[in-house]
Amino acid sequence: MSGCVAESSQPWSVGPWTLEPRGLALCGNAAAAPGEEARRVAAKVRADTASAGGGGEASTYSQRLSSLQGADCVVTQQEVSEFLELAGQGEALWEGVSSDARTNVQRHRDRSLCGGVFVKMSAHIPTATDLSHVAACYLDFADRATWDKQVDGFRTLHSKEGSDALYYTMHVPPLSDRDFVIFHAILRHESGKGVLLYMRHADPSFVPHTRAVRACCYVTVVEITEHPEGGASVVVIAAVDPKIPFLPKWIVNALVPSEWRKNVAEVERHCSKLAAAGTRPACAALFGPRPQPGEAPGAAPAAEAAAKAAAGDDDNNLSPDDTTCKDSGFFISGTTRSPSSESGASTPPAAAHSAAPAPPSAPAQPSAPALLERGASAAKQGALKAEPKLPALEDDAVRPASMWCGECVCR
Repeated sequence: MSGCVAESSQPWSVGPWTLEPRGLALCGNAAAAPGEEARRVAAKVRADTASAGGGGEASTYSQRLSSLQGADCVVTQQEVSEFLELAGQGEALWEGVSSDARTNVQRHRDRSLCGGVFVKMSAHIPTATDLSHVAACYLDFADRATWDKQVDGFRTLHSKEGSDALYYTMHVPPLSDRDFVIFHAILRHESGKGVLLYMRHADPSFVPHTRAVRACCYVTVVEITEHPEGGASVVVIAAVDPKIPFLPKWIVNALVPSEWRKNVAEVERHCSKLAAAGTRPACAALFGPRPQPGEAPGAAPAAEAAAKAAAGDDDNNLSPDDTTCKDSGFFISGTTRSPSSESGASTPPAAAHSAAPAPPSAPAQPSAPALLERGASAAKQGALKAEPKLPALEDDAVRPASMWCGECVCR
């Protein structure tokens, strides 16, 4: 991203988050295969965007994302810091779309950014008592291939400074497949009880065009932490353009809350299967004490591990008083709020973590198949110049998870 500076090969930290230098390889995924593709991508990937152009110091993080700057730059400390500030702005930047006892959907107030597709979704999964099982739903590509029939074909193109250049395909029948080229970075929380998956657009020329439609992931970030009431908290912030130009927004607006709930239920089911089988995924190494200098990433000091065992400490149990674990906000302690913040004044952590209020109850809506059929029919007739005014639906809302959240398990 414009404004980024070169980063060292040593893991860097932003507040309580530290970059995992081994990236996706730590989670059992295959490294980039040697060959022409790997050499081509390696020649293009850089650690800074000094020559990327555009933006300037006055541009904001969101504006740089929206303009797709720094597509050849690895994920950097600066951009993650700026993202955490953006994510923690609360209602100053994010307005409520839908909320219930376990899920929450919000969208960015500025519809001019990233094509107007900029959403924040959160969920509480009370039955997911092992955070590594939730993380595996996003990070264990071999396991995902056994149950996720929409997103597949993951291929690591190149790894540099903790960032993996990644390619994958998303199936969206009856439309053509979509494919994505992104940078992927993993950050561990200092408590050993959280992980942050940061994904951002990469240069599409890393992979020549295929029969699939090349879609664009401006940014997708997944935070997995313990919930203060037990279980797991999952927060996803995403701005993704699936390149479906004819799809009217009134359809996606009607679908997004129900689609998110379905996606959460699917993750919960798979976590239950992993727990019943006693599975310990490779990404379990992401949880536990932060590695000490000179120690292999993912390894806890023997003395500290012994002390934890003697004290009966459980890495999957945070005190309800720990305000860094909430189900609708990101860990933002340690970040700096400045007068140039995108929303103006800073938001206190407690407010940043608060869930959006539930909107007024709405009349029953048409089913998803009915809405899709209605939209397709109207599109054929050229009748979508103006969006229909459906009850309790806004005219410029977000896309459903099945269309914007290409990288994660949302589908």
